[in-house]
Amino acid sequence: MSNRAIDGSANIAPVITASTYGSDLNRPGYPDENFVTGIREQLSEIISDISPTETPFYTRCAKQSAKNTYTEWQTTTLQDAELNAHIEGADSGAEFNKTERIGNYTQIGKRGFRVSSTVQSVDTAGRDKEYAYQALQKGKELKRDLEVALLGTQGRDAGSGAAPRVMCGVGGWIATNTAGDATFPTAGDGTGGFAAGVGASFNQADFDELLETLWTEGGEPDRVYLRADLMSAAVAALEGNNNQRGTIVATEEKVVNSMVRYQTPWGLLTFVPDRFMPAGSVYVLESAKWKVATLRGWKQEKLAKTGDSMHGHVVGEHTLISENEAASGHLASYTK
Repeated sequence: MSNRAIDGSANIAPVITASTYGSDLNRPGYPDENFVTGIREQLSEIISDISPTETPFYTRCAKQSAKNTYTEWQTTTLQDAELNAHIEGADSGAEFNKTERIGNYTQIGKRGFRVSSTVQSVDTAGRDKEYAYQALQKGKELKRDLEVALLGTQGRDAGSGAAPRVMCGVGGWIATNTAGDATFPTAGDGTGGFAAGVGASFNQADFDELLETLWTEGGEPDRVYLRADLMSAAVAALEGNNNQRGTIVATEEKVVNSMVRYQTPWGLLTFVPDRFMPAGSVYVLESAKWKVATLRGWKQEKLAKTGDSMHGHVVGEHTLISENEAASGHLASYTK
């Protein structure tokens, strides 16, 4: 087949000679683009990150200082109420309301990072200096780590030279008011003992029964913490005129399929989805009875320089205070 143009003339193919001038200016890892060199690279100054950093439980807790690695407090209970009637002139009893001394260990959280001197010196996109950026990222990660520890089911551990101190989390404290297929702590003293079971579907009967038990014990719960899957299950399972799911608001042209607050005979509860809750667990908590004590607040420290790099970490030390675990409840090993 002849190589001719539409008008019948010979179609002479252009001779293209690749230029090597400035080839090092092209984008790294890309071939020449039609042999044009010097194409300027475009890199956005925005670094996108959707990793969740919300910590609803920590944010809700009251804060106080810790003075030792083992922080202690006291709890007590009143004598049972009774029909109290006495004969005139009779001697009084000698009852004594004792207090119980309990505590929790502080837990050290830290994350280290290392940045080469070269990386610290070059012009990086999206941040001024790499060392400061890495320190900021580690601070965000530690915030999430603390939420995991606070909401965990582990018991406290004094640690040793070979093992770290560990704080008791919410699930390791609650022993009095529980429901579900799980082994719960036998004492609400922070020693733990929780073990998850096989699991069952989230249901209103267990939930309402736990609320009744909590009220009888004297608790005044106001928050329900759970993961997203159990939040969806709660919306589907909890019935009542306060749970208006799947309704259409004509004036706003939207479908409502949510439940934030749940009015019960025992009080109003606010449901709080928390990404860092233990799988299968639902905490029904009286917020005023939970505090976070800080021995060392989060701090960025530069470590000894080794070689041609900058080494640092962000470190802090905290613990969880459960003023009275009987004011809260734990439903465990539930599924959607």
